[in-house]
Amino acid sequence: MRNRFFAHSIYALLVFALIVTLTQLVFAQSIIEIKTRVETDAQFFIREASTFTPSVVVEKAALRIRKEPRYQSKNPIYSKIVIGNSPAKQDIAVVIDEIDGQPPRLYVDGNNNRNMTDDGTPEWVKSNTGGLSKEVVVRATFLSGGKSTEVNLPFSISRFLIGDEKQSRIVFEHKYSRSGDLRIGNSVYKISAQTFNGKGLFSDPNQITLGIDTNQDGEISKSVLSAEIFWGGNGGGKPFNIADESYRIARASESGDRIFLEVSPIKVASKNYILINSPAPDFNIQTTDEKTVKLSDLKGKVLLLDFWAIWCGPCIANLPGIRKIYSQHQRTEFEIIGISLDGGETSKSTVDDVRNFVAKQQMPWLIAFDNRGWDNAVAQIYNITNIPIHVVIDKKGSVRLIERSGGTDRMNKIEALIADLIKE
Repeated sequence: MRNRFFAHSIYALLVFALIVTLTQLVFAQSIIEIKTRVETDAQFFIREASTFTPSVVVEKAALRIRKEPRYQSKNPIYSKIVIGNSPAKQDIAVVIDEIDGQPPRLYVDGNNNRNMTDDGTPEWVKSNTGGLSKEVVVRATFLSGGKSTEVNLPFSISRFLIGDEKQSRIVFEHKYSRSGDLRIGNSVYKISAQTFNGKGLFSDPNQITLGIDTNQDGEISKSVLSAEIFWGGNGGGKPFNIADESYRIARASESGDRIFLEVSPIKVASKNYILINSPAPDFNIQTTDEKTVKLSDLKGKVLLLDFWAIWCGPCIANLPGIRKIYSQHQRTEFEIIGISLDGGETSKSTVDDVRNFVAKQQMPWLIAFDNRGWDNAVAQIYNITNIPIHVVIDKKGSVRLIERSGGTDRMNKIEALIADLIKE
């Protein structure tokens, strides 16, 4: 009896050990570690992923400065920026030193030693537009897992005047990214990573934007509708597809020197490469007047896809130009499809809100709305990450122009191309 109990116990322990081993193997295979390094080369910067950190005015005593130069002003302005996560070293001292009749000066404790005299010249550089700027390297401290790491991070600094006020807002722009290699099976993908966190922290996956050379052509595409940029919230909290498998960011170190991906339980398709002179991806839409329209059914017409939203100021500013283009051509030769990114988690706008807005603004073209905000089905197909975006498609169904934002010059460019394509 005792031997039988002993045998069952040994068997149970072996089964348990096997389960633990298999679980560890599965976990190890599902987690991919990417080691990264700081990059200052602009080729690694992800389009529009730079973060701006404004300085904040504080009392001098809070900065614990131990040595200062002789300032021009009798009342210099003491401020700081917050970089890193070390309570003792995250406050970087900044001193604005301005006086009438003298060139303005800015002191930044870049080496983070509470000494304002050993960080290089305090002089600004005048830009062509009359503004002021300068470059600085900040020694940031990151605490992670009980360990402290110091990293030199480059910033550009800008001075934005506010009306006629003598003093101004000082803004630090992150001028770095992190790069590394993502290894999946026998394949290696170049990656770039940036964070939208103003302190330079990578600890929140939703604030990380990844660029991944998914087609392995040697560079990460930073085009307007790139298939290789996975934005914070999209590249972080939501899954993305690489080599027919779906992944998401599991976690990252505070400094971003290690980023961990995991296989996502939610599967998504790979992004489309939206390229000039290539076929426009097909889609079905439900319009606000309850019609179903398929893009490919409109072949033979020149098309303008207008990605917009009620809450988007630049989108609304473009409406006069879009109305002008629409009125210049017959429906047999030209059509506009407005893709509304209202609703969902983006805004509380309903289909009735969109209908009322469209009627008030006199927008007689096709309007699509699926109440999914940024997750709008067509926006997902076309990799939309900001608006307004305009895509011009020729009579054969090929993409001929991709323009972001608006303005007179860009709207004129769109108008001229549409006129030329109609004549083809």
